[in-house]
Amino acid sequence: LSDKVYLQARPALLFRGYNGNLGISTVKATYVDVPVMLIFKPANARNHAFFGIGAYVGFGMAGKYKSNLTGSSISEWQKIKFGETDSANRSPLDYGIALNVGGQWQAGSRFLKFGLQTQFGLKNVVPKSRQDDPNVNDIKLRNFSLYVAIGLTKSK
Repeated sequence: LSDKVYLQARPALLFRGYNGNLGISTVKATYVDVPVMLIFKPANARNHAFFGIGAYVGFGMAGKYKSNLTGSSISEWQKIKFGETDSANRSPLDYGIALNVGGQWQAGSRFLKFGLQTQFGLKNVVPKSRQDDPNVNDIKLRNFSLYVAIGLTKSK
């Protein structure tokens, strides 16, 4: 962008767990997310802060749920069925906005990077066949992650 600000496209592959207590049920779902971030940082600074914004798409892999209602027939954990039909529990696709903020310190050929990444789902992950039911609320996934990376070669 300029000699002071550097723009970098940084795709990744993330394995994420989403846990939720929805009042009447508890859900634990695992998605593989693919975020693509545009990272803004100083062009040639060894130690710097950075900020990123982008989008992600997620694919449902596995999960389980159980009822929190006393005397329910689903009081034991049940396997989530991903799909868009009446028999499915969750949509297999998720997408949304991703934000990232952090810092990096360079020491010789090594670096330490840390940050916070959050994802805000825009898609309702209730299967399409049940979204018009007035008794079913929208569910949009949210995720907050802290991370630390240690590099053994010079980072750009």
